[in-house]
Amino acid sequence: MLESREFNHETFIKIIRRGTLLISHGYFTGINFIQSEEPLPQESIIVHFLHKLPSHIDHVRSRLSSPSLVIPRWTFYQLRPGYFDKTTFDEEYKEALFFDESFNPLEREVAKSVKLGITVANQELDLLVPLEEASLQTIVEAIQEADATGPHQWQDPVIIVRSAQTLLPLPGFVPPGAYASLKRVREEFYTILLDQEHRAAFDSYLKRSHRTSPTAAHEDVAFEPCQVNLEFLEYMSRIIMPLSPL
Repeated sequence: MLESREFNHETFIKIIRRGTLLISHGYFTGINFIQSEEPLPQESIIVHFLHKLPSHIDHVRSRLSSPSLVIPRWTFYQLRPGYFDKTTFDEEYKEALFFDESFNPLEREVAKSVKLGITVANQELDLLVPLEEASLQTIVEAIQEADATGPHQWQDPVIIVRSAQTLLPLPGFVPPGAYASLKRVREEFYTILLDQEHRAAFDSYLKRSHRTSPTAAHEDVAFEPCQVNLEFLEYMSRIIMPLSPL
C-alpha cells in the first residue's frame, strides 16, 4: 500500500502527480519515495535494489564493514524495453503499476506487449550506508565487488553518493545536475537531475509554479551535490524523454 506517515495526504498525492507529469516532459527519468522506521541519514551512499532477492541483499551487506539500512522504496520510472523479456519479470513486477506515455494505467500484459514509453510504479528496496568520507571509496568498491561475486548481479547498477559538500568524483563516478529531494524525518521523495540543463529547467519550473500559485502551500525542494556511477548516468541519458518545459 502506497501511503505516507509524514506528508499529509493532499501533498503526497500532489507530489506524485506532478512528478509523473515532469517525467513525461523530460525533466528527469524517475522519482523515488522512501520510508524508514528511524531517521534518515543526511549524507549517504544509496544503492538501488531493483528486486527483492534476499540472497543478493544479504550478500552485499555481508561485505560491508559499515552499518547499513535497507528500506522500502516506491519508484516511478521509465522501464527499458529489455526488462520485459527477463524470465523473472512477472515475479519482480507482480505488484507494480504500469502507465503509458500519457500516463494512462495499463495491465501488466498490455505493458509487456507495448514495451516502449512505459512508466512503472514499483516497490523496490534501497540500501543506505551513512557517508564516511574517509572510507567512501573503500565502501563503494566493496559494494561493487559484492555484486560482481554474488549470486545475482544488477542489470543496470545504481549507486548514488549524496553529500552536503561537493566531493572529488570516485573512479567510474560522475557528478550529475543535482540530487533533488523533499524531506521529512523518516520519509523522502528524491530524484537525480541528469545535468545542469535539466537542473536549470526544473528550478525554473518550480519558480514559475510558485509565481502562478503564490497563495498555495509549496514544498521546499532541496538541491544537493551528488555523484553517480557512470553506468547509471548513461542509462538515464538513454531513457529520458526530450525536455519539453512546462
